[in-house]
Amino acid sequence: MVVAVRRLDLREARPPSVDFSMGDSHGPKGRELLEDLLANSPHRVKQARSAACSSIEARITLWNGTLSKLCNSANVERSVETQAA
Repeated sequence: MVVAVRRLDLREARPPSVDFSMGDSHGPKGRELLEDLLANSPHRVKQARSAACSSIEARITLWNGTLSKLCNSANVERSVETQAA
């Protein structure tokens, strides 16, 4: 899958639209693939669960960092506006 990323101007009134045109089959097909890969293998199930937990923890870290940057940026902008007034 190819993902295109562009820099967002956070001052825009609304974020750009994103087209998620993969259809309704993406989730069920992914589940089917995962079930086939893990079938009859407790070791693979354990590995998959561990990978899923690591992935979720990484996403939490990513979004916490993003939130922190946004809040710090907002605070810097506010302090600059306060000093200019």
